Amino acid sequence: MNEFHKPEAIIMAVLDDMRASFPDETVRNVGELVEHNEAGLALDILCSQIFEYGIQLSGGDSARLKEAAYLMGIPLSHLDGLAN
Repeated sequence: MNEFHKPEAIIMAVLDDMRASFPDETVRNVGELVEHNEAGLALDILCSQIFEYGIQLSGGDSARLKEAAYLMGIPLSHLDGLAN
C-alpha cells in the first residue's frame, strides 16, 4: 500500500506543508497524536486549528485531508472547514 493511502501519512504530510502557518503548539500536538495512534483526533484538531486561525488550505491539502477523513470513516461534516 502506498504510504499516502494511510491516514497518518496524509496528516503528517499536510502538517509538514503547513508547519509555518500555526502560531502555537499545533504541529507538535497533532504530531504526537499521530505517533500515539490517535489519527482521528489528530485530524479533528488539525482541522479545528486551521479553521480557528483562518488558514487557507491549498486545493491539494484540502483534498488530502478529505481523503484521510474518508479512509478513517469520518464524515466531513464532523470536521471544521472541510465540509464545503
